[in-house]
Amino acid sequence: MKMTLDSICQEGVDSVETIDFVVWGSSLHLFKGIKESLDRCLKFSRGSALFNLQCSFKSVFKHYIRLLKSKLPPKTFDEQQYSVLLSDEQEMRCVFIVNTCEYCLETIP
Repeated sequence: MKMTLDSICQEGVDSVETIDFVVWGSSLHLFKGIKESLDRCLKFSRGSALFNLQCSFKSVFKHYIRLLKSKLPPKTFDEQQYSVLLSDEQEMRCVFIVNTCEYCLETIP
């Protein structure tokens, strides 16, 4: 089976999108929502409301990490060579996850 972006996209509601590299689209939507929430909050408060919003963001990031981890393929080891064996599709999924994590790290101040 040839690995294509379309076959990855059919995995669920999350699709891949290209910025400078391919990431899970949910990360783009996540940061867009965070920016909009932060902008709204800053218009009326820089005190406890902003702190509470920051706490909510922290909770959202913990949940998003769990979602990204759930996309990882199960571990398959070659005990002779002590290496991980992945199909092309599983390897591409891992690449998208790593790209998404890098995007998140670059985006979070």
